[in-house]
Amino acid sequence: MTEPPGQLLRRGGRGRQADGALLTWSIAEGGRGRRWRATTIVDGILHQALVLETDGARRPQRLEVASNAGLLTLHPDHDERELHGNVVTPDGIRHLRFEWSARHELVAAGMSLVAVAGAWRLGGEVGVGEGSERPAVVVGADLACVPGEVRFERLDGRAWRVRAGGFESVVTCEPDGRPGLDDADEWPLEED
Repeated sequence: MTEPPGQLLRRGGRGRQADGALLTWSIAEGGRGRRWRATTIVDGILHQALVLETDGARRPQRLEVASNAGLLTLHPDHDERELHGNVVTPDGIRHLRFEWSARHELVAAGMSLVAVAGAWRLGGEVGVGEGSERPAVVVGADLACVPGEVRFERLDGRAWRVRAGGFESVVTCEPDGRPGLDDADEWPLEED
């Protein structure tokens, strides 16, 4: 169910994450990179919605998350030395600034698509049975953001264990970057 070689990936789908949440997603690839969009539904209730943009080198360029905790925006500065943004909540706004580099990763609790994007980026560097520890900014389910470390472990050709900030998840990343999910369906974004 992938695009023909040389074509940009433009698909959407839905399926169950390892934690049982329903993930609905889309990936729209263009000349400047990819835009990943997703929602998670837990017990029939919208839990989170996100937009993750990556550049042509598969590096994060923008993360936006909306949840009942508030609205989060994070993006690197033009020199990629700092990640900054804010969280808007009913109680006000928290401004965010973190150290950032080409080795840094973003991780978001409960949003497997962010981990899939990281695994897709690391797929050419990390072999089966190997791992990579990287500095990270970890976004909690409550949208609290903290600097930390993330470890990506490649379990097989598609499965990865991701550990960061007190949480662990196993995600499946297809070779073209699509998420591998249980009870999954996929569709092209464009009509034929």
